[in-house]
Amino acid sequence: MEKKFLLAVVISVLVLTLYPYIINKFYPSQKTAFQNQPFVNTIPPEQIKTSLEMPKGIEPQEKEVELENSLIKIEFSNINAAINKVYLKNVPGLEEELLLLDTGRRKNKPFSLSLDITPYKKTSYNFVKGPDNIFFSSLADNKIFIEKSFLLAREGPILKVNLRLTNKSDSERVFTYGIIGQTTLKSEIKQDERLLEFDIKSNNTV
Repeated sequence: MEKKFLLAVVISVLVLTLYPYIINKFYPSQKTAFQNQPFVNTIPPEQIKTSLEMPKGIEPQEKEVELENSLIKIEFSNINAAINKVYLKNVPGLEEELLLLDTGRRKNKPFSLSLDITPYKKTSYNFVKGPDNIFFSSLADNKIFIEKSFLLAREGPILKVNLRLTNKSDSERVFTYGIIGQTTLKSEIKQDERLLEFDIKSNNTV
């Protein structure tokens, strides 16, 4: 039993150590061309609908949706419009996809969002999937309209993320973004928008 455990630890360390080498050797970066592209929503406006937060006491039903290219597969959840898992595809010597990230039961998953410094609670989002992007929307507390758009490069490990919050209330609200940090959206500032690129290969925002 101890030998199996030690072997598993050694394999895990090797995967983490060799991953940057594998990704750079077999999948050259195509970041520059993608970075210069504007964030274009390829989903027709008529398909984008608002989703209301599930009534209190009712557990949202989880649905999964994926974005993938020849290198990366990302599994999203309609719960909090966050990332569940990330896989590396077509790794030489491996028949199956390599699991890079599994957020499991974490509440503060990548690109999740907390309102007014409260614990991350389960919020159901409506979503529409395009050829290479996904648009999520939800209405929190009937006052905060949340939009999240994810665009994956057709080649390479770069994910563009566009987050937009619209405060329809008359009071100041504080938001905490998973990965990005915290922002305060005051009553006189009705909208906050963040556009960033996330390099899955190096696990950094760019």
